[in-house]
Amino acid sequence: MKQFSAFHAFMEVPKIPISRTRNGGRIHPNQPVTSTNGHSLRIMGQKPKILIADDNPEYRQLITYHLTRSGYEVLIARHGQQVLEWLGDEKLRPDLLVLDLLMPQLSGIEVLQHVKTLPYKLPVILVSGADWLIARQGISQSDPDAFLTKPFSMHQLVDTIQALLQQNSTEIRPHDKE
Repeated sequence: MKQFSAFHAFMEVPKIPISRTRNGGRIHPNQPVTSTNGHSLRIMGQKPKILIADDNPEYRQLITYHLTRSGYEVLIARHGQQVLEWLGDEKLRPDLLVLDLLMPQLSGIEVLQHVKTLPYKLPVILVSGADWLIARQGISQSDPDAFLTKPFSMHQLVDTIQALLQQNSTEIRPHDKE
């Protein structure tokens, strides 16, 4: 029998549209609309795009709030299928994916299997509040770039994102040479 753990984060978060969502979402008025890939974003000095994939709306809002305040553009996916939709849009391709392990439609593991087939490197932070045995199995099956256990501090998340983005911008990948 699978066991899951739950948590609640109690923080006041402003009720303003601060992220883009697929299918009718709103954009914060000060958020620029960009149409470049991750490498061009960094070269042009624009905000790196972070895709948050989590089925918990409060958790998505909390992460969105903190990442936006830290200078990132945030994209939102409520389930695994929406992640694939974002990845299929070259103009809004994310620079990094924060991915929940257990989600409807496609699990984090299934999404990561797809990410590994992409012709470009997309860093992935897998997050989970599931029982450690389930999470450990997910980590070993999917081999993410980083793993964070829920609840984690927003400083820990931002530090991990910065490290992976910096590492990804300095790596030479085979598809970049062509």
